[in-house]
Amino acid sequence: MKNKVIKFTKNGDYILEWGKLGKGPGEFDNPSGVAVGPKGDVFVTDSGNYRVQWFDNTGKYISQWGSFGSGKGQFNWPQGIAVNSLGDIFVADTYNKRVQKFTKQTLSIFKPAFQLVQPKKK
Repeated sequence: MKNKVIKFTKNGDYILEWGKLGKGPGEFDNPSGVAVGPKGDVFVTDSGNYRVQWFDNTGKYISQWGSFGSGKGQFNWPQGIAVNSLGDIFVADTYNKRVQKFTKQTLSIFKPAFQLVQPKKK
């Protein structure tokens, strides 16, 4: 069951699944977070590939963003993900110790709007 997304009804009945181990579109290496947008799109944090993948509600791949690093739009083990009612996407970037917010500019391009960085302890 690892490295795939499984969709169920609200009653727990199986609907469909997608994904397998890999680095290509629709493939995963330790997916850890899933969020559903206001229009039903599915966003998955693909932790081992340092990216977020975007799918429609049937599992069809739409796009992805991110790479390894600490710059804007880069990740070091993205895990948690949430989408608000406006479609803004918040990604918990574990080892960079921050949350990045992405705002939908077009149907296929996301740009970092801001990032929250945890203050250094003295």
